[in-house]
Amino acid sequence: MRDRVSLATDLYLPSNGGPKFPTLVIRTPYGKPSNTAAPVSTAVYLAQHGYAVVVQDVRGRGLSEGIYYPFTNDGKDGYNTIEWAAKQDWSNGQAGTLSGYTGLQTKGDTDFTVKITYVAPDGTSTIWKPELSERSSGTDRIK
Repeated sequence: MRDRVSLATDLYLPSNGGPKFPTLVIRTPYGKPSNTAAPVSTAVYLAQHGYAVVVQDVRGRGLSEGIYYPFTNDGKDGYNTIEWAAKQDWSNGQAGTLSGYTGLQTKGDTDFTVKITYVAPDGTSTIWKPELSERSSGTDRIK
C-alpha cells in the first residue's frame, strides 16, 4: 500500500484462456480462511468463468498488517488495490469490485479518482458454490 502496510491477497486465475483477463476485486474484513468462505467460493466461481479475481483481507484484519479502523483506510486501500490489479500482467486493464467493503462506495473519499469498470456493492460477493474446489495461486502481499 501507499504507506508500506502489506495486505494479504489471494489471486484466482482461470485455468484456461488468454494471458489477460478482466479483473474483479473482493475485499473483506472477515478473513479469507478457506474455500467455504463466501469470498473464496465467489472467486473460484468467477475464475471458472473467465475473470481474474483478487480476494483481500482489509487492513488490520485476517492476515493483513496494520490497525483496523472501519471505513477509515478502506477508500484509499481499495483504490490502491484496484489500480495495482489493473496493472498486473494477468489483467486486461479492466477492473471492478464486487464488494461494498472495497471502500470506494462506503467512504466517499474525494481526493482520488479510480478508473473502475464495474461496481456491484451489495450482496454479489455471497454467491455460494460449496461444490467448487479452491484453485488459488497462493497468497501474495501488495505493498
